[in-house]
Amino acid sequence: MSANQRLALTHALNDDVLSHIFEFNADMFSDCFALLTTRITSQVCPRWRALVLGMPSLWGKLIDIDKICDHRSDKWRNEIIRRSGAAPLWIRSIGDVSYERREDAQRFLRDLVATNIHRIQRLAALGPGHSYRPLYLTLPIMCVPAPLLESCEASFGFEMEDFDHDAPTAPLFANHAPMLSRLYLSRCRVNPGAPWLRHLYSITIGYGCSVRRALSVLSATHSLQELKMRHIHPLDVAETIPTVYLSRLKSLEFEGFARIGATLLGHIVLPADCSLTIRFPQHPGVTEEKEHLLSVIKVFTQHAPRAFQSLTFSHIHLIYDRKHDISFVCKQKGGMSGLLSIRIPLSGDSDANLLESFLKQLLTLDLTSVNALTFRANGRLNPCFGPFFGCLPSVTTLFVNLGTLSHIAHLQAKYISRMTKRPIIMFPALNVIDLSKRPIYYSRYGRNFYINQVTGAFFLLRLRAGHPISRLDMAELSPFRSHPNLDSLAEVKGLKVLYRLEAVKAPGIVEYTCGCDIQKNPYRIVYLLSTSPL
Repeated sequence: MSANQRLALTHALNDDVLSHIFEFNADMFSDCFALLTTRITSQVCPRWRALVLGMPSLWGKLIDIDKICDHRSDKWRNEIIRRSGAAPLWIRSIGDVSYERREDAQRFLRDLVATNIHRIQRLAALGPGHSYRPLYLTLPIMCVPAPLLESCEASFGFEMEDFDHDAPTAPLFANHAPMLSRLYLSRCRVNPGAPWLRHLYSITIGYGCSVRRALSVLSATHSLQELKMRHIHPLDVAETIPTVYLSRLKSLEFEGFARIGATLLGHIVLPADCSLTIRFPQHPGVTEEKEHLLSVIKVFTQHAPRAFQSLTFSHIHLIYDRKHDISFVCKQKGGMSGLLSIRIPLSGDSDANLLESFLKQLLTLDLTSVNALTFRANGRLNPCFGPFFGCLPSVTTLFVNLGTLSHIAHLQAKYISRMTKRPIIMFPALNVIDLSKRPIYYSRYGRNFYINQVTGAFFLLRLRAGHPISRLDMAELSPFRSHPNLDSLAEVKGLKVLYRLEAVKAPGIVEYTCGCDIQKNPYRIVYLLSTSPL
């Protein structure tokens, strides 16, 4: 196709279609190059330039502070503001500004917000916890009406040292933000009597808000569906605080110290279908904090049975790092719409009792709906994992790496050697072990993959105990240069091992059947719809 023909196609589109395309490409929250894309679009031809320059709403959604303030000249940023006319504004910054331009960028952001808050629709000057140091706002510029504001994420730095004093201050947004649905303010107090709290859909509370004030604010939210609490200030934990009922809440995330979490989560009543995520800082350190961890674990396991009745969880992720933490995540089939998650900090063998208490609490849950488990461990497993693995009656698929599978095999062997009665068979319904999407081990001989004797004995034990594993799936690992060493599985009759070879073109997969008769070829190539001998 010639250049003239391609140009003719662009002229065939009418202005309405082009406008929709330009607006679609001008979302800086989903595309960090949206401003550059729009600028290039305006230089394609005179017609496109006239159309783009005549769309104030387009330029109003491209106020990317980090990009327009990192130029040596102020002309470009002033031109963008001029092109936006009186249109609603979207403003974004994550603090990714050069050191030389940082002070100027912060001053520009504050002036821009102060003079245009009446037409700001979306403000995202992100707070602590992001990749860059944020550009801070000041409280006075946010204490005027914001009639168009729908989403606000802003940080106020460290200028408010007394985070929860009761001295009178001007109300945020002058109590007028009728369109506000999402709010994240760092180091800023929110007045529990603010009328816009009633229609909030999502709120993030933390970095400057105390427990008492947080619960007071939540009690004024009648439509809240998403709640995040991060590092709540512990000023008034000992005070009498109210219990809050959040009947419409769909998701709650807590991140902070266990002492604060035990108090907060113990005074929030959640609906049965609410997702719950709890995270703590690494290494609790003091005994008192560990005691509060147990209280939070109890709150989690009290909510979990109600959640299991309302949300069908089919997949558990259990990640164990003996020296750092253990995380337990329940997911619904096909997505993240429903989630139960808790991460407990550990500090080696000194926290063995905490680990055992945590796993015992998990034993109280009805996990019969769970049919898949992703498990990863970086060391030998504590014996307390055994009873938990034995109480997963419906798990048919196990996603692990080879090292974790070896640790499971060692744990199963311990149970066999120590129990005189009928031993516990972990994962009684297990049918498939999937090593896919996990790195393989490399040696000086290249990609040399093998199953060790302990792991082979694990497969053989299950076969003899009447709980055979039918498939070991390695099909998504990097292709092997030669067939892996599967000698330890020679007696596991009927087990099928899937893997890829460099010599076999995709999508062909090698299927090896263990324990085959000598007369039969144990190898064949499996395709999506057919098979053929190797």
